[in-house]
Amino acid sequence: MPHRWRRSASTSSSAVAGQRSDRDAGALARRDRARGAAGGSVGLLSSRPMAFARMYSIRSRAAKALVLTIRSASGRYRVAENPEEMQCVVALAFGYRRAGVAREPGPCNEYLAALTLATSNGRPIIAQAEIDQAIRSCRPGVGAAQIIGPTLNSERYFDTRECAVQAHSIMSDSGWKTAALIAHPHHLPRVQAVFASYGIETATPPDIRAIWDRESNQPWTRGPLRWAIRELFAIWLYERRGWLRLSYLK
Repeated sequence: MPHRWRRSASTSSSAVAGQRSDRDAGALARRDRARGAAGGSVGLLSSRPMAFARMYSIRSRAAKALVLTIRSASGRYRVAENPEEMQCVVALAFGYRRAGVAREPGPCNEYLAALTLATSNGRPIIAQAEIDQAIRSCRPGVGAAQIIGPTLNSERYFDTRECAVQAHSIMSDSGWKTAALIAHPHHLPRVQAVFASYGIETATPPDIRAIWDRESNQPWTRGPLRWAIRELFAIWLYERRGWLRLSYLK
């Protein structure tokens, strides 16, 4: 009996020890899981500000691009009262007419050319070929000091960004940093954002008229609806490629 008791007691002690070991192991496992969960929470919390910052940046850019699109569709551009203080005048064309194999400026570019002359007041003009042609047709012997974009006989399409690149290069060579900007009012919102991305300070006179040429060789310049549809995709593309500076939008 005593032997059996001792044996039984010994067995019970081992069982108790085993149970304690199981409880300790379970406690350690629960503690490790708790620590892992806490660490994961800390990691998640520490990553959230970056995720929120990225989300805010994307939403902010999208909102500004939408504002730019609305302004383009409505022809509302940023107006400055001091275009006469700028160092030069940059004029961008809007469509053109085809006369056989030659190009003609069309009524919109003729109007923009007259506005360019009135704004320049003797200052150097940097203009696309259609504007230069219209200036020379109404003022023989007078024209743009520098022409941006392709020549009148070129079939290559020159987009707004390429015009800004050439204008920036010409201005840098001449030591100019500011320009009075002339363009179609529905084109100006994107033009201003592109020029701002190159660090060019621009000023545009108020009340530029929106002239649509139904005979333009570029279909998207024939009316406001066609232009708005195309500009929606153009602004999206320019924003995606980082060709716009939207920080000036308020």
